[in-house]
Amino acid sequence: QVAIFHRRHTSAALPTGVAEILGDKADLASHYQAFKRFAPDVVIHMAAYTIQDAEGFLNVFCNLTRRSVVISSGDVYLAYGRLRGSEPGPPEAVPLTEESRLRERLSPEGEGYNKTSVEAILGSEPRLPCTKIRYPAVYGPNDQQARFDNYFRRIADGRSAVLMGEVESRFRFSHGYSEDMARAVVLAAVDDRAVGRIYNVAEASTPTNLERLRRIGDALDWNGRIVTVPEEELPEHLRRIPVNSEQHLVMDSRRIRDELGYSEVVGQDDAIQRTYEWWQTSSQTEPSPPVYNTEDAIIARY
Repeated sequence: QVAIFHRRHTSAALPTGVAEILGDKADLASHYQAFKRFAPDVVIHMAAYTIQDAEGFLNVFCNLTRRSVVISSGDVYLAYGRLRGSEPGPPEAVPLTEESRLRERLSPEGEGYNKTSVEAILGSEPRLPCTKIRYPAVYGPNDQQARFDNYFRRIADGRSAVLMGEVESRFRFSHGYSEDMARAVVLAAVDDRAVGRIYNVAEASTPTNLERLRRIGDALDWNGRIVTVPEEELPEHLRRIPVNSEQHLVMDSRRIRDELGYSEVVGQDDAIQRTYEWWQTSSQTEPSPPVYNTEDAIIARY
């Protein structure tokens, strides 16, 4: 039996029999009686971002359920701080395992997205053992960060070449398709071997950005060229936020594969195609010709 607690700010087709409890996560306590009536065996928190989220969750569910699963992120690792420049020091070794060092400072996102504190709080209460699922960069339908937007747009527009910075082309950042990430959460929720454990979830092998774009192109039957140029030669609209690109974010997901039998349920080509089909129906803006004119001038020089 499954119940979801949400605000109904978005629409979703729920399977028959799924119960709904409507409300806001900032006011969990006022729904205590509804949670108690449902009497959950395990509670999954998909959106614990702040200290207040974590404390409110513990206060309500400590005596209502025997364990929890909480979605965290690979940005808890010290490597993320090194990438973003919020933590001084040399690059951390990758791949990152569940024992890799964590950040000691707030990330550039600040207190409003503080997963390290969330993990510390939820991992400190023995009355509510917590399984922590550390996500990679998640893509798929409804990806509000539109992670592949630049690539998809140029493929859709039939571009014969795509520009990429040389440093960016070598960068490796673990990704995962949304439906596969959901499978990992289900496994953690229904298997008591996950009690109190931490799991990275990510693709088994993390390619470079250049290799990822080629995979996307192959899945979408795009045979164009990828032209790499020094970052300073890129037009302004293609430059990324300043990061230490010597610090890769590659996550090791062997633990959840070995302990819980996790594996991807959607093939890589299918995942890319589904994401692209959603993107085609959701995209609202189109690049102007001058943007491509600027790119074409650089491509011609290389």
